[in-house]
This record gives sequence, C-alpha cells and structure tokens, in this order.
Amino acid sequence: MTLPTFSIATVTLNPGKDLDVTAASIASQSFDSYEWVVKDGGSKPGQLEALEKGPPSRLRLFQSPDRGIFDAMNQSLHLCTGEYIIFMNAGDGFYDPTILARIAEAMAREPGDLYYCDYYNSKWKTVIRYPQTLTKKYLYRRVPCHQGVVARRSVLLDGGGFRGDEFKIVADHEMMYRMVFRKNIVPKHLALTCCTYKDDGSHASPAGFARREKERRVLRAEYFSRTERLTWGAMYHATLPGLRTWITLKCRGGKFSKLYLWAMARASAIMNR
Repeated sequence: MTLPTFSIATVTLNPGKDLDVTAASIASQSFDSYEWVVKDGGSKPGQLEALEKGPPSRLRLFQSPDRGIFDAMNQSLHLCTGEYIIFMNAGDGFYDPTILARIAEAMAREPGDLYYCDYYNSKWKTVIRYPQTLTKKYLYRRVPCHQGVVARRSVLLDGGGFRGDEFKIVADHEMMYRMVFRKNIVPKHLALTCCTYKDDGSHASPAGFARREKERRVLRAEYFSRTERLTWGAMYHATLPGLRTWITLKCRGGKFSKLYLWAMARASAIMNR
C-alpha cells in the first residue's frame, strides 16, 4: 500500500460552518496523494455535517477526548500516515486548488524536513509574506503560522510532539524553535501563498493577546540568551506592541490595515538584516 504524501490534519470541537470552508478547499485540490484526518474532541450532533461534503475516499474521522488543541494535534500525529503533515484548522483552507501540487513540486526540487509558506489573512485581506531565511532575530519576533508550515511527520514525532500542557497558545512556536535551535533543521521557504488563515483563535481577544505575550516571554527565556532578550526585546518594544495589539483588534481590513502591515513588513525586513 502506498502511503499518501500529505496528511492534512484538522482538529475540531463544534466547528459548525467553519468546517465547510476547510472541507471545500481540501476537496478542490488537484493533487491526489493526500489524506484528510479529522480528530474531533466530541462535537455535538450536527456540528460535523461538512464532512459529508468533503472527499469521502480520503477522509478519516477519529473522535476521542483531548485536553485542548495541541493535545488533539499530538493525537493527530499518531493517527496520520502521510510523509508530511499540514495542520489546517476549521475555518482555514488552501489558497487555491493547485496549492498541494505546487508544494509537492517545490519539495521535489528541494527536498527537506520543514517548509514554510506565505499565507492570506482573511481578516486583514492581505497576503503575509515571510523572508527567504528565518534568522534567530526574526524568530524572536515572529514565527510562521502553523497552517502554512509543512513538516515531515516523523521529525515531529521524534521531537516529542507539541508541549501543549505548558503552552496553551504558542506550543506551535515552541515546536518551531525546538526544530530549528535544537534539532538544527533549516526551514525552507516556499515562495507561494499556500493557505487562507481566518485569524480568530484564542489569541484574537485582549485576554488572548495578554496570555500569548506571557507565554512568549517564558518561551524566549528558554530559547534565547539574556543578551538576545535584552537587545531584541528593546527593539521589539520600540515598535509599540501595545498599540499594535489595539490596531489588530480594532482596525482589521481595509486600506489602513494594508498600510499598517506594509510598515510592519518593512520593519521586520530591516530587523532581519
């Protein structure tokens, strides 16, 4: 039996209509060497109706209790069979029907264990682009969103999975740090817009932002030296993160947000030098 190239893992709990978006984008893919693994934490009746519209021959549904999103993602790691895994949340989806094919072509040209792509933020209505190289300075400030990351499944399993009991919001950031700083894996940039990101997770509220920043401080203390934290932290705070948080919560979409994101991209490019 030939194993699929990709496992698309979606973890759910009462996703409702959000799952329609994800199911439609997966079913539209022209590349056919994939499976869609849905790990559901125990949704109410009627919440998984979108699965009836998805690709039934490629769909594998598992229902079991979990301790939250990252525990569910860890369970998915053991349920999937593909060589590479993409975690796609309900409400998110692939940017167009050719994405999996284009990712596979790019990976064939440049084999590796860990890839990251650009993405479209559907709330900002803007494509978020990443640099060709993820320097340590860049990763101090920003980590690619996991919907746009393609990782060899065996590498994530060997790494021990996500530390979701410690980090409720940024366990995916910790995983990226662990792969890059401790496993010495060099992420490869695929210069294509691979997914549409809904951007409404647990961080998308004042309390969520505060919790995320607290977790990021703990995470940085583990992976960055005191000198790095002092130097890059001063640069980070000079960009007025409190004001930026207010902007992201109050002023999403439209011309203002495009101007704001352009300015942030320019600032990140300067810091990444």
